[in-house]
Amino acid sequence: MTTEIEHPALDLQQRNARLVALVDSLAGQGNSQPITPQVLSTLSTELKGTRALLQNPGGGRYSSRDEQLACRRTLERLQSLLREMYARLLAEQARLDRDRAHFEAAARWHQSSRLFTP
Repeated sequence: MTTEIEHPALDLQQRNARLVALVDSLAGQGNSQPITPQVLSTLSTELKGTRALLQNPGGGRYSSRDEQLACRRTLERLQSLLREMYARLLAEQARLDRDRAHFEAAARWHQSSRLFTP
């Protein structure tokens, strides 16, 4: 994707369309693909651009109440998606911790069993 510097004059409607595309992409990935740093960087850039437009509406074309509400819905959807992703991350971390504990126990058992075999 492109950076904020490359698209300084995007209005809120355009910004929201780009955020919707990113959120749809993240939601579509589900558990099947890892989320890359590039995707998170692009998302961060879009969020910063959106924040700038919302904080300084006079800096660009006037945004309507409908555009602001559409943006809010997109941000709420992103928030929900991030909560789901965080929950999956915690579950995966717990699974990895459990697997590591089993592996370490098996390694200890293997080491102790070697002590008793000639």
